[in-house]
Amino acid sequence: MVLTSFVLAQADQGPVLLVIEDLHWSDDTSLEFLRGLTRHLGARPLLLLLTYRAEEVHPALARFLSALNRERAALECSLTALTMEEVQAMLRAIFQLKRPVRRDFLEALYELTEGNPFFVEEVVKSLLASGEIFFTGSLWDRKPLAELHIPRSVSAAVQQRISLLREEAREMLELAAVVGRQVDFSLLQALTGWSQPEVFACIEPLLAAQLLVETSAGQVAFRHALTRAAVSTGLLAYKRKALHLRIAQVMEHLSAGRREAHLADLAYHFYQAEAWTQALEYAQRVGEKALSLYAPRAALDHFTHALEAASHLPSSGPSTWHRRWPTRRKLLAAATCWRPGWSIPVKRKRASTCSRSP
Repeated sequence: MVLTSFVLAQADQGPVLLVIEDLHWSDDTSLEFLRGLTRHLGARPLLLLLTYRAEEVHPALARFLSALNRERAALECSLTALTMEEVQAMLRAIFQLKRPVRRDFLEALYELTEGNPFFVEEVVKSLLASGEIFFTGSLWDRKPLAELHIPRSVSAAVQQRISLLREEAREMLELAAVVGRQVDFSLLQALTGWSQPEVFACIEPLLAAQLLVETSAGQVAFRHALTRAAVSTGLLAYKRKALHLRIAQVMEHLSAGRREAHLADLAYHFYQAEAWTQALEYAQRVGEKALSLYAPRAALDHFTHALEAASHLPSSGPSTWHRRWPTRRKLLAAATCWRPGWSIPVKRKRASTCSRSP
């Protein structure tokens, strides 16, 4: 090949470092070219540096990597995820910050990206493009953070991967994405009405594609939180809402007699389904539980959801709920001021008014 001859000619004149990124997107012709080059590595000062995502290895690439391993022609270096401190250093370098990144933003970003540098960069680029992060002339600032949106580049990459799945496996993945990060086989079986072998038959290709990982004998989890979020947000809002309601109802039935362990999940799914009566009940209960465990931030979130749910019920608006729960109202007022950049989104009504420092 002409390209092979060119690279070898350059190596004859002096050391050559050839860097090729995103090898998981390579076609057969590109892999054949690289395979040809590897046969000359021992005779010339030529070094190939190839990068790829382990969870996106297609069959042709798998054969290429196996051949390199058999011939001991490669040294594989696995890159671990960044720590939260390393993500902070990455953000400070991107924005040229002299002071640490705000903790609430850093924690939200790290929870979503799990320290994956590609995800971190894409989420930040998305925030910049949408104007949620902006430069004021002397420093970087951001709008109040409600949630981090899924970047189009990440969503497109995920959608491309799931488009290769069979319809049954794709539907199973969508259902699992709405359930949450971790999913029990028993719940999937109850939701679908399928037999255990049928559920396993749909889960296995998702494991093979490394979209899901097996965490125990009866449970799977999404390999990346951002993958789950991309699949879930890619659904029609009406379908996602209907799935949340179905999941909440089935969980409620399955957890009869041991409901305390599932209060947070029930509150979340009924809230997302806009089933306001159940959302109010479970949000209050899980909020009380969070307070008893000295988790005020979690309690704040749950009581805020309870306030919003109450505002949708004709016989119990937010003011009625406040009179019944004066201690919780005080907690919300204090926590709203304590948590930077945060407010209570209850149909433009607030439990308190606080100023926000940049």
